[in-house]
Amino acid sequence: MRTRFVTILLLHSASLHAGVFAQGPSFNSGDKKVSAPETKEKAADEKTIRALIADLSDEAFEKREKANEKLLRIGGPAIELLRKAAKESADLEGRERAGVLVIALQELGLHSFRVDYHHSFRKQAVLDKKFELFGLISPQAVKTEPEGLRITLPAEKNIGPNGVCADFLIKGDFEITVGYELVAPTPPGRSGFELYIMTDTTTMEAIAFERILRNGGNDAYHCTRMTTIDGARRNIYGGGEAPGRGKAGQMRMIRVGSRAALSVKDENGDDFRVVHRVEIGEEPLKLVRFAALPYGTGTPVDVRLIDVRVRGADADAIQPLSEAKTIKNRKKPRD
Repeated sequence: MRTRFVTILLLHSASLHAGVFAQGPSFNSGDKKVSAPETKEKAADEKTIRALIADLSDEAFEKREKANEKLLRIGGPAIELLRKAAKESADLEGRERAGVLVIALQELGLHSFRVDYHHSFRKQAVLDKKFELFGLISPQAVKTEPEGLRITLPAEKNIGPNGVCADFLIKGDFEITVGYELVAPTPPGRSGFELYIMTDTTTMEAIAFERILRNGGNDAYHCTRMTTIDGARRNIYGGGEAPGRGKAGQMRMIRVGSRAALSVKDENGDDFRVVHRVEIGEEPLKLVRFAALPYGTGTPVDVRLIDVRVRGADADAIQPLSEAKTIKNRKKPRD
């Protein structure tokens, strides 16, 4: 009977503690791509971690729960031993708890990374060889300000997403985090900000992760999972919306294997929280963009892009598009 409700209990426990996980080393690298050290500083030694993993199978429920909580707080340094326990533990609940902990830790931050790239749009608007503007906006619509790169779209017509496109390819497991700020729309409209990725596939598999600001409330985070079916672009994800808070914050997309977790940190929030989970495949990303997002005519869009951080698990995770040899389609669709 001990394992009857273990999956529900563990998922609830993970959601309660989301965001307190160790996030790996922090680099103040400015606009440089740097290699992370092979061995990270550990929050707890291996002996302590092994003891806590053993406690996941203890007969006492309180002891199992405390071990679960402590391993969540240790974070990244515990992942490899947890993976091993998820496969090899002789106890069913121990295996299940270890497996759920691995998923929870992976979804909030890429704990094992070799490359860490950061660019602040407060310091420099668009780097010649790192980013480029895209869309139908005029140069007058983009302004460099101390608070970030400001993109203002007119209300006269719907011109689709407009913003900044990364001029590099991303391979393997990755973490993309972007800081943004929205200006409230005028009645009766809505405005938004979008983090969009597309993989190097003939069907142009893509995720559009949107922050929607509505006049009068009901702000939300929305996800669409795009693919090509019979020559037409289709959304194959029906996950609904998650509530949004404030006008600024951070949006994060993490892929481990073929699965992507989309998380957010709201304005004045302390922790990231996962709002969507989708399958995207393991192919490299050939398109990464950050955009002001209009939803129709009659409402202007005013967005600040503050900064972008990209982490990759592989040493060659980030490559200039000009050097990538696997690009099948350079098309940049507006879905």
